[in-house]
This record gives sequence, C-alpha cells and structure tokens, in this order.
Amino acid sequence: MPTPAAAADPAAALEQARGLFTRGLAAHAAGELPAAEQHFRAALALAPDRVSILGNLGAVLCAQGRPEEARPLAERALQLDPDNADACMTLGACLERSGDAAGALERFARVCNLRPADAESWASRASVLAMLGRNDEALAACERAIGLRREARYLYRRAFILKDLGRYDDALAGVLDALRLQPEIGRAHV
Repeated sequence: MPTPAAAADPAAALEQARGLFTRGLAAHAAGELPAAEQHFRAALALAPDRVSILGNLGAVLCAQGRPEEARPLAERALQLDPDNADACMTLGACLERSGDAAGALERFARVCNLRPADAESWASRASVLAMLGRNDEALAACERAIGLRREARYLYRRAFILKDLGRYDDALAGVLDALRLQPEIGRAHV
C-alpha cells in the first residue's frame, strides 16, 4: 500500500517501490513466495513500468504454478526491454508450463544467446529439446550446462536424455555421478 507521501511525490513512490522490491527479492530468495508476491505487487502498484518488478513478479507467479498470470508480466517486461534475459527466461518457463514447447524453446534459445555463460538457460533449453524428442540437441545443451556448472540435477537430466538415446550404460553412469554429487537427488526421483 503506497504511503501518503508516495501518492503525492513520484520520487517518494519510486523510493518506496525500491524498498518493497528489495523485500520481495529477500522473500523470494528465502523461498517465501507468497510474501515475495505481495511485496512485488505493492512495488508494481507504485512503479508499473519497472522491468525488474514486472519480471520478478512474473517469476514468482510462475514458480507458484500460475503461468497464465505470470505470462503477461513477462511479456510487458520484454516490451519495455526486449533484451531482458530474466523476463525472457520467465516467459520461456511460462510457455513450457502451459504446454507450448516450441514457444518455450524459442525463448530459452534467446536467453542462451543473451547469456551464453548461464547454465540454467542451457539446462532449460535441454529440457524442452528433450520434450520435443530432439535428444541429440538436448544432450548438447545439457553438456553445455554441465560444463558451465556441474550440478546433480543437470547430471540427472543428462542421464535421462542418454536413456532416451538408448545409451543405457552411459545413462546409468550419469545417474551414479549425480548421486555421488548429491545423494538425496535419488529420493526426489523415486
């Protein structure tokens, strides 16, 4: 809720929006998605054309399983800043969760071009390629993600791509690599 000073003074409104945005970021980082949403919505009411607020609110809504609400926010952020990789990533996730794999792939490819050293972008691209049955390309994208940041979830994803390619021994070795790196990942996928 805007303070009376913020309602009368644009500079005060922007300052209040920044504070709310910072609290939203902290809540998001702590995994408190409803609180993050509340802070971002309040910030957006004060600064409706701030790309960072639009993008982060979209990301939080998408993470809560509400891609239909998140999508227009990410699209608006991209209208304001077509090269905003975070908003592009959020839009890709919204499209993927809504079943538009081709649209998601286009967005994730764009993010990979904007941020070629971002492992999560490559991993997201790999997931959609695998969903589309383009397993050779999926494997290459997953290998790129692993090369940038070796995480168990990327190794696990690669193992399933290898299985889909009929490379069962390599897939088993990949699962074992993932388990060595993060033993509890196996419980999450049983």
